[in-house]
Amino acid sequence: MYLGNTQITTVDNYAFQNCSALTYITLPSTVTSVGSNAFKGCSSLVSLTLPDGVTSIGDDAFSGCSALAAFTLPSSLTTIGSYAFNGCSQLSSNTSYKLTIPQTVTSIGEYNQEIMGKTNVEIIPVIA
Repeated sequence: MYLGNTQITTVDNYAFQNCSALTYITLPSTVTSVGSNAFKGCSSLVSLTLPDGVTSIGDDAFSGCSALAAFTLPSSLTTIGSYAFNGCSQLSSNTSYKLTIPQTVTSIGEYNQEIMGKTNVEIIPVIA
């Protein structure tokens, strides 16, 4: 993912909001942050690959991605914004999926019940 000769380091706020035809995204290894509302409302997004360099996921970043059933959080991640995965109903109903929250995460915003154990998603802290 490049713009001209410039490497992408941030997925800007609202970059792909409501792109309902988007089914998968693999972000390049140069990306370090996903902005607020970046993929909000991408209701067909099933597959997501976040590179190891991502340190923050903004508020509402994947809110309303109702088809998103599984993904991996990179070990570099430190912050998950409020509502980041709100409305990701497939995360709640996927009983065989286990989400690993890296030990590096120091902040998880409110209303992320899909990843906070109030659903069928199990959280396993990584111990280095």
